[in-house]
Amino acid sequence: MLDPKMQIFYLTDKCDNACVFCICKKHLKEKIGDSPSSIKKKVAKIQKDGFVDIYGGEPTLSKYFLDIVRQAKKKNAFMNIASNARSFSSKDFLDNFIKETQDYRDRIFIRSSLHGHTAAVHERHTKSKNSFKQATDGFKRLKKAGYKMSVNTVVTKHNYRHLEDIHRLIAQFGVDVFKISFMRFTMQNFNLAVSLDDLKKELPKVLKQVAKSKMFIDLDSIPYCVAPAQLALYAKGEDKFIENENRVAKPSKCEPCPMVDMCPGVDREYLEYYGGKELKPISQKHMEKFYKSMPRS
Repeated sequence: MLDPKMQIFYLTDKCDNACVFCICKKHLKEKIGDSPSSIKKKVAKIQKDGFVDIYGGEPTLSKYFLDIVRQAKKKNAFMNIASNARSFSSKDFLDNFIKETQDYRDRIFIRSSLHGHTAAVHERHTKSKNSFKQATDGFKRLKKAGYKMSVNTVVTKHNYRHLEDIHRLIAQFGVDVFKISFMRFTMQNFNLAVSLDDLKKELPKVLKQVAKSKMFIDLDSIPYCVAPAQLALYAKGEDKFIENENRVAKPSKCEPCPMVDMCPGVDREYLEYYGGKELKPISQKHMEKFYKSMPRS
C-alpha cells in the first residue's frame, strides 16, 4: 500500500536509452505518461514533509522536471528521482538543478543504473551510443555536487562476471548504494538470462568486496539462497514487502527455509523454465551466523 503522503510522477514516455530488458517497455508503448493536467493536479497534492517519486521514461527529458522539483522543495518533500543520469553530464542542466536544490540536497535521492564496466558492455544493454560516458560523467558530477545516489545493475549473461568491476568503477565516484537486480520477465529476455547457479559463483565475490567499502548493498529479486553465507549484508526486514507478488514465486521446496517469509522469491517465468532445482533452504549454520550478526537490544 502506498504512503498517502506520496505523489508519484510518471513524467514522460521518452527515454534516451533503449534498454533491452526495460520493465517499462509496455508503459512506453502505451504512452501512459502523466498529462499536463495530471501533473498539475499531483503538484497541488504534494504534502508538507511528504514524498515525491519522479520517474519515466527518463524524467529529466520532461519540460516539467525542474518545476516539479521546485514545487516539491517548497513543501519540504523528500524527493526520489529515477534517472539514467545522462542529463546530469551536461553542465548547464546540472547547474540549473543545483540552483533549484543546492540548500536541499539532504532531501533528494537519485536512483540510477549502470549495466557494464565498459562502454561496450553497458551499451550492449542500453542500445544507445555514448550512454556509458554520459552516465558515468553524470554520477561523477552529481556526487561531486553532494547528492546521494544509488546505481543499479541488472544482471545478465553479459555482465554477471563483471559485478566486481562495476562496483570498483562506481566506488571511484563515491556512489552511496550499489543495487544488484535479477532480470525480470525471463521468457521475454531469454537470450540475456543468467542462471542462479552461475550467479552463485559471482555474487559472493562482489558482496565481499562491497562489505570492505563504504558503500551499502541492495539486492532486488535475488533469492537469499544465492549467497546464504552473507545474509547479514543484505537480508532486511523491509524485504517482506514484495513489489509484485504475481511476478515472483516461492515453490514448495522453499517452505522449510527459515527465511522464506523475508526472501523475495524468484521470477515466476524463470522458475517455470528452470524448474527451481537451484533453490535450497538456508542451512542452520548460515542462520546461526545471521542471528549472531543482528544487533542486540
